[in-house]
Amino acid sequence: NYASYVGAGEMTLINILVKSNAELVNDVLKKNHLPIDETKTVTNENGSFAPVVSEKYKTLADLKSYITSIYCEKSVDDILGNYYVDIDGKLYFNMEYAENDYSLDWSSPSVSASIESDGRYKLDITVKNEKGKDFILTGYAVNENESLKLETIYY
Repeated sequence: NYASYVGAGEMTLINILVKSNAELVNDVLKKNHLPIDETKTVTNENGSFAPVVSEKYKTLADLKSYITSIYCEKSVDDILGNYYVDIDGKLYFNMEYAENDYSLDWSSPSVSASIESDGRYKLDITVKNEKGKDFILTGYAVNENESLKLETIYY
């Protein structure tokens, strides 16, 4: 159907967004977390937090800015959740999330897309499960402030 066709330029942007989503799932939020210095862990009434050791993300604002470039504005705070916090202007990781059993492999996601009648881009994102079999997630991208963004994080 011509009306639901996603052009090559749009697919390039969608692939960039999905690869960025994969990076966040693999290295920042779900499967793993940013590198931390556990020897400098801070404990307060909210839990235990280790400072992040990263050239790319030094502050919570840095991380939030990157997430805002990928996802809809309304989803950013939900995506960040309580994984990372600002302590004295520095980025800290919430140690509550240090261990997990996440099993999907986002190392080489593939995407097909179509445009729905409401203008949203429906994305079928194929990743691998723990047995190496294809696992398809359904996601959505939308135009926000004249920029294509994912509606939320997909994992």
